[in-house]
Amino acid sequence: MRRAAIEVALNEPDRKMIPQFRDFGEDVYRALRGLCAESLIDEVDRATDRFTVRDVRRQDIGTVTDAIRRVIRRYGWEDRVSLRRVDAGECAT
Repeated sequence: MRRAAIEVALNEPDRKMIPQFRDFGEDVYRALRGLCAESLIDEVDRATDRFTVRDVRRQDIGTVTDAIRRVIRRYGWEDRVSLRRVDAGECAT
């Protein structure tokens, strides 16, 4: 079964935002537990301006995107963070 991925990125990266962005990523991880790759938490811990939610079943793309958007709204970061669906070939490891 083919899987999908969603890149979550700061629109205007700022070194001062790294701790907040990682906290945000941890909240995304908690919201998505069971719907994506467990390795997300490792990527979030290394993130500076983006991370990729990997190994999402195609039928769960809408659910995962909605869950990420809820976290974005909770942080009030609608203008700070963007989502982009990426192909497996685009995913950096």
